[in-house]
Amino acid sequence: MKKGIFLLTLAIVWLLCSCVTEPFEMIGDENNPVENNAVIKFVSDTANGWIILLQWNGIDLKEKLYRNLGTSSEHTAKLTIPAGVNNFVFDITYSTQIPLANVRINYPYESIELQYNLEPGKEYTVEGRFTSGEHFIGIYDTTEANSVLLKEWKIGERQ
Repeated sequence: MKKGIFLLTLAIVWLLCSCVTEPFEMIGDENNPVENNAVIKFVSDTANGWIILLQWNGIDLKEKLYRNLGTSSEHTAKLTIPAGVNNFVFDITYSTQIPLANVRINYPYESIELQYNLEPGKEYTVEGRFTSGEHFIGIYDTTEANSVLLKEWKIGERQ
């Protein structure tokens, strides 16, 4: 009996953990040939920016992508979309912990716009970076093993 309860508990924990680590995924155009697509991931991280993707090329994604499941500060949103110039709108929140005061300060930014010409067959990653009190967004080519920074800008500056 104890072994059965243990196995059931283990299965539930495994299921919950696998749900948390799986990215939110969406294919933008089912009819677009695979070789004409690009993959772009929006990676969230508590310290370097929690990204909530809102729109892609004017299409509301929040409900379609996240399916009302909620998000966490450690999720990834993955889109397979037609290559070419693509427009994204997202919210991002940076968070800083002040250890001695046991206080967390959030820095939310809303409706950040990113426009980029994605190449067919390539994979990209968009992620935030927090350094020296400044907040940045970068897009990386992650097609190969080593990621290459393509463009980075400070939040609040024109890209």
